[in-house]
Amino acid sequence: MKRDDLTYYIPSNTKHNTNIKNYDSLKNGYTFYADFKLDKFIENEACIIGRQDLHYMGLFLQNPNALKFCWHKKGGTYIDIFLEVGDVFEPMKVLVTISDQIRIYRDGYLLGTRESGEMVDYSDKNILIGSINPHFESWECKFDGTINEIKIFDKVVTNSDNTENLFAHFDFKNQSRFKTFDVSGNGNHGVVYEDPVFKDFKINEYTVLGPKQKIL
Repeated sequence: MKRDDLTYYIPSNTKHNTNIKNYDSLKNGYTFYADFKLDKFIENEACIIGRQDLHYMGLFLQNPNALKFCWHKKGGTYIDIFLEVGDVFEPMKVLVTISDQIRIYRDGYLLGTRESGEMVDYSDKNILIGSINPHFESWECKFDGTINEIKIFDKVVTNSDNTENLFAHFDFKNQSRFKTFDVSGNGNHGVVYEDPVFKDFKINEYTVLGPKQKIL
């Protein structure tokens, strides 16, 4: 899927509770998996997937040649696993496990690990795909390239082919005008994160206006 300047937001709960799992499923450790290829940097960093907060966390590419996963400890201390790569624009398949330890794998090989410490509580923070701060005009960290697949697991797993612990799975082939559909069957669809300044209409019968985004 070509990004085309879109960011997706995965809501914890839908208006009519049509999702089987919500963010509570991720409280005891979870995993992000992403298959992607960056075309170019718009800013110094490009976010593949993350959780939105003043003290954000997520998987990023950083100009000129780094792959990193970063998070914050309570009190706002920034922590990361920072990995230099030979070519930041080549296709990558990256898996990150998030619990008391953070581990980052590429193509099945463990590249880095670090204690998470007293991590900020991200349990109720938005999960975003394609930007960490959409429509903010600065430090959006937009991803300009192709994201082929995103998987979120509600357990710590090291095999991206695992099908028993999926929270959400996006192949970006099943889409509507306003959503990319979760093909795991859990109903955690990704909603296009619209510009709150210019988009003030409901996008379907399930949406309500939020302060920054539409909520499925």
